[in-house]
This record gives sequence, structure tokens and C-alpha cells, in this order.
Amino acid sequence: MPAYVHPHARWDLSITGTDDAAGIECTISAVDGEYTRSARVQADGDDRLRATLTVPDTGLYRVTVRSDQSHTLTQLVFAGPDGTRYLDE
Repeated sequence: MPAYVHPHARWDLSITGTDDAAGIECTISAVDGEYTRSARVQADGDDRLRATLTVPDTGLYRVTVRSDQSHTLTQLVFAGPDGTRYLDE
């Protein structure tokens, strides 16, 4: 999963270790707001799952992946206007 994304741009999240989406729940939520959306997880082959996500605005977001058979995983992603300028400095 990328650490930096652009608002309204699509980006992919990969979940490794399984290709069975049954019992997997993926959500993205704004850390400082009311935005929360579910993401559809689908098999991508090679023992992995994929979800395509977007965020509506700049800010910090938390992606949460829950499974019936494993621990809950979370990751933060920052959405900003121009990722390449800040990441190259």
C-alpha cells in the first residue's frame, strides 16, 4: 500500500497470504473526520487479494483489514496534492 496518495486518484491495496476474500473486510476512514467507506476485496492470483481505493480530500486516512481468521491490520496513508515533490526532498 502506498504511504502517499492523491485525492480522487485510484490506488491499489494488496493483501498477501490468501486468495480467498470470504471473511475479509476492508475499510478506509479519515482520521480527523467522518469519512468511512468499505472497499471490495477480490482475488488477484498468486495467493493475494486486491482492493482499489480512493480518498475524497487531502488528509490522513486509516485503512483497516479485518479477517475472521486473523488479527486486524491497520495502515495509515496520507493524501496530498503533489506526492512526488515531497517524497523526493
